[in-house]
Amino acid sequence: MWAWDGADVLPAAEQERLDHAMDLLRMPKANRKSVVNTPKDTWPTLAQRIATAGLSPLQVQVCWLKHVEANPKPLGEFPAHARALQADITAVLQIAKLRYPNLGVVYLSSRTLGGWSGRESGSPEPYAYESGFGTRWIVQSQIAGDAALNFDPARGTVKAPLVLWGPYLWAQGDAPRKLDGLAWTQADVREDQLHPSAAGTRKTTTRLMNFFKTNGGTRRWFLKPGESALSMTLPK
Repeated sequence: MWAWDGADVLPAAEQERLDHAMDLLRMPKANRKSVVNTPKDTWPTLAQRIATAGLSPLQVQVCWLKHVEANPKPLGEFPAHARALQADITAVLQIAKLRYPNLGVVYLSSRTLGGWSGRESGSPEPYAYESGFGTRWIVQSQIAGDAALNFDPARGTVKAPLVLWGPYLWAQGDAPRKLDGLAWTQADVREDQLHPSAAGTRKTTTRLMNFFKTNGGTRRWFLKPGESALSMTLPK
């Protein structure tokens, strides 16, 4: 939806691809036009929230992005659905750069575990885990010099911000991962068994804050002058 809502600024071939994907996923399009103040729209809602915060579009310089394909099965088994996500996020990055011209860097995260919700949910396993490859391919494509993701004016028309890794949020259910002990239990999801509960939200936000406070590329601008990156206890 984020890509389709801004498709009017994308090449015709990409607009057609997005239209086809929306139809394939049976997602409504009648009210999803890129018009400010349209109900249930994406980019206008973001613009309103930025304005409410007392900021202008020119002040937006950094973004954390975490997207999935809703009900991805019609897009095809791996790697098809992950490639669709890669294409959609690429479109979102291009739209974001046009709307926020000073957007310099975007940090990408893939989704958390989708295993508690069952195979018929909106974001089941193994699709949830496999969607991480779509994120990975975007980073790799930009490194390889994909013109659609060019961020360097010395290499041609700038189409996107610099794309970097954000915190990796997937873990295999109750089994703590070796990296940091992260696990996703049933207490971490709501009654729908899919979306994060208050406990699950704390796990995500704690890791996000820890990333920005400790990562070598973010702590220089994220922390206030003189503020130290205090060690944080990450919930298991």
